[in-house]
Formats: sequence, C-alpha cells, structure tokens
Amino acid sequence: MAAPCPVKAPSRTLAPGTGLVERLRKTLAHIAVCLLGSARVSARAMPGLSRASGSSTEPAGFIPGRSHERALPHTSSPLEERDSQNPNLNCRSMKRFLSLVIPLWAVSALAQDTNSSSSSLNAGASPALQAIAEPSAFLPTNWNIGFTSGAGLGVRALGSTQAHGLTAASIHVGKLIVSDHPTLGPFLRHLELAGELWTGAQYHPDTAYLVGFTPVARYHFLPGSRWTPFLDAGAGVTGTGIGHPDLSTAFEFNLQGGGGIQWLWRQNVALTLQARYLHLSNAGIASPNDGVNTFLFSGGVTWFF
Repeated sequence: MAAPCPVKAPSRTLAPGTGLVERLRKTLAHIAVCLLGSARVSARAMPGLSRASGSSTEPAGFIPGRSHERALPHTSSPLEERDSQNPNLNCRSMKRFLSLVIPLWAVSALAQDTNSSSSSLNAGASPALQAIAEPSAFLPTNWNIGFTSGAGLGVRALGSTQAHGLTAASIHVGKLIVSDHPTLGPFLRHLELAGELWTGAQYHPDTAYLVGFTPVARYHFLPGSRWTPFLDAGAGVTGTGIGHPDLSTAFEFNLQGGGGIQWLWRQNVALTLQARYLHLSNAGIASPNDGVNTFLFSGGVTWFF
C-alpha cells in the first residue's frame, strides 16, 4: 500500500488574480511529486512484503543440503542513507526542477498561440489594419473621403476692417500619389492630392452664406501609421453673400493653409482634427477688396478605401 504523498495538496480555492501559468505550475508539480513519492515508497516496501508473506527469497536452482554462496548484504551509500532518512529531499529537488521547467513550457505555448493568432489576424485584415501593425508602411488604399465641420474667429489682418466669424463644413476626397521614382518616390508617396467642396455661413458681424470648391495638396508625415500629422494648402473659388465694407462681389477667390492630425482608430476609419487660415478676396476685380481673414478649427471622420 503506497504511503501518502509527502507534499500537501494545494487548496482548491485559488486566490483572486492567480494566473493561468501559476495554476498550471502548481497542479503539474503536485502530480509529479505525488507519483514520484508513491513509486519510491512502493519500491522500499516490496522486500518487507516478501518476507512477511513467507515467500522464498532463494535464487532459482537452489537445492537443500548443498552449500550455496549467499549474496552479500547490500551496503547503502551515504547518499542513499541520506535519501532514506529524508524522503522529502528528492521530492523537493524534483519540485524545484518542475517549477522552473513547467512555467517556461507554458509561456512558450502561450507565446506560440499568440503569434499564430496575430499572424492569422494580419493575414485576413484590411490594408489599413495591416498598416497599423506596420507603422512604417504606406497605406495601400490610396483613396480617402472625409467629412469635417467647424467654426472660426475672424481677424483684422491684410487690410480687413472687420473680424468675420465663420462656420464651415466640407467634403474632402483625396488620393495618395503612387510613385517608384528613385529620387522623388519617397517624397511623392507622402503627398496627397484632393478636392474639397465646402459650404458655410458668416455669424459675425452679420449673417451671410458661403459656398466654394478648393483643390488641396496635403503632405502626410507618417502615412499609414496610427497617428498621421499633415500640412495642407489650396486655392479655389467661392460664392458668398458677404459684402461691404470688406468685399464687393459675390465671386471671390479663396486661399487656405494649415495642418492637422489623423488618428486611425478602426479599420479604414480615422478621426481628423485640423486648423486652417482662410482668406477671401476678388483679386482686384472690384472695390472694395479688403478681404476676409478667418482662422477655422474643425474635426471630422475620414474613410480609406
């Protein structure tokens, strides 16, 4: 009959926060130590059981009456005597060994499973999601469409006699340039050409409408990464109801320039924040032509496809 395991079984109730690896280590170490202790105790008990049952311990071929050489009694080595006196010593050594090996094995298995899952996810992910995993890669989607809206504060600058407060909303459609030019390729792949159709209204000093179209060139500093700062500038045409004392015609030219940042937060979807300087004037077609100058701040959403 095997003696009970010298190592106390772990409690069934695990403390909150105990990790998977720790529970696996304790369970496997306990099982291995119990098996080892049972095997050692069983091996030591076999000679005693044989003598107690009266079974012959004589070797095969023994004939009574004849002289036979008896086997010399086994002399225990110091190490064996130490083990017999302290049966828990080898158990503790084995437990230490298993406590080192089992966690390493478990962590390796979890790491391989995580890498396999990541590879499968990246293999089936959209181009924009793959760009998140590889921040230095360029977005292979190229095309994007965005919607922004905001408001701005007018300033008396470049001849304006009044500060014109404006609100505006725009649709932005752009495309990243694809180029393999040996010299200009790295620069051109950061460049986006776009068109913006926008509309808005003046809310100070009085109310008036605005509508316009502006071709825009935008330079992305980190295209394809999760955070993408950019600078842009453009020039286009505007129809407006703003009149005297700063404007005199419904047809005006617009000049815009500014910067912003895009944060890619979902597959092919980015949040956009930007600030721009907007100037309206008619290039001297009629007087007065003092101009409208406003700083616009806007935010919106951009989709890549």
